[in-house]
Amino acid sequence: MQKSINKVLVVEDDCLIRIDARMALENAGLGVVEAEDVQAALDIFRQRGDIDAVISDVAMPGTLDGIDLARVLRSARPDMPILLTTGSGEVRDLPPFVTVLAKPYRTVDLPAYLSAALPVA
Repeated sequence: MQKSINKVLVVEDDCLIRIDARMALENAGLGVVEAEDVQAALDIFRQRGDIDAVISDVAMPGTLDGIDLARVLRSARPDMPILLTTGSGEVRDLPPFVTVLAKPYRTVDLPAYLSAALPVA
């Protein structure tokens, strides 16, 4: 049996991509919390207990990127699905527990990607 996803943290520095992702996820009935960088995402994650999944760009402003975020979140929540998106063909040190989506991707498909990333109990 799979756990369900109710609230998704979308971490994307490009405002238009972030809004498009939020709209697609909300249209699928999911709640969305947004962050424009990794530090904001970490702050949100630490303050809230209702984040069920994360979608983050790999390339982010600041000293931490999406891969760093995935590692921190996975250590706190090993069962949480994490999708990383990238416009670059190469992703360094990719953790085995993340799913990578190449940009451009169809935002309408994000809910399906999240469901596929859920661990099976």
